[in-house]
Amino acid sequence: MFGRGIIKTENVYEFQTASIDTQDKINDVIEEKINNDLKLYKNKAKPIPTLPKKVDFESIKDYFDVNSLDVIIGIEKKSLNISKYDFSKNLINVISSNDLSIMQLFTNALFNQLKNKQSFQTMVIDAGDINILDNTKKDLLYENNDYNGFFEKILKYEKDCYDLYEKNNFNLNVLSKQKKILLVINGIDAFKNKLNLENKNKISEFFTKSKDLGIINFLIIDSIDNIKKVEYESWFKENFASSEGIWIGDGIEDQFTVKVSVRTDEVRQSVSDDFCFVLKRGKPVLVKYVSDFKMNNDDEDVLNLD
Repeated sequence: MFGRGIIKTENVYEFQTASIDTQDKINDVIEEKINNDLKLYKNKAKPIPTLPKKVDFESIKDYFDVNSLDVIIGIEKKSLNISKYDFSKNLINVISSNDLSIMQLFTNALFNQLKNKQSFQTMVIDAGDINILDNTKKDLLYENNDYNGFFEKILKYEKDCYDLYEKNNFNLNVLSKQKKILLVINGIDAFKNKLNLENKNKISEFFTKSKDLGIINFLIIDSIDNIKKVEYESWFKENFASSEGIWIGDGIEDQFTVKVSVRTDEVRQSVSDDFCFVLKRGKPVLVKYVSDFKMNNDDEDVLNLD
């Protein structure tokens, strides 16, 4: 738009300048040029990716797929890639931290994302100390009181599926039309302690059949101290992949339930409460997690256990 230069002739120097228009019209000309180019060219430069101060639905909406089994955890700090996690890969999944108080933002945002998924049905048993907000509970298949009754309904659903599977010569194809369930237990030790003796005695068989059928996966959300209380029980020990999971905030190196096999620089540094480690095959990746997930809910089918 502007040009200036020096032209050298024999011992004579000529200095030239140029302008696109008169000074008082330059801004108008530039604006007109920009508008014309926007109409003329369809290709536009992509914005330079940055790590936002807050990762919300707007930050990740282009990557959210209601029909995918993957759940968006957040944005990786180093690569700025979207971090995803498939809770159907392992029978038992764990999200933990040293401090329950820092898990509320992550948990509520996660539940709001899960209830918008159509690839599986999320059910939440809330027996823990993480506060689940009223807006989060809305449209979520949720129980925080009748733990035995809710558990018995799930047991019946599993039994019906298993009977169908058994009658068809243990052919898993007969379950292809059954919707997958992600059963989230917020507060595993508290939930177990509130079950009656009869239901407690059914836990091991429940997990064994779940593993055989492949239609129910589990997500346990609790402090690492509470998860340690069930760590050596057979149903947990046999079905939990210790090299995979999600850890909120600091302290992943100070425990051995969730096993880190690759010691990255981030693991040794202080981590703020709005970050988590996504652990896959023992390798931790530092992620700024989704702390707010709000989108319009369309009516969708909810699995009826009655």
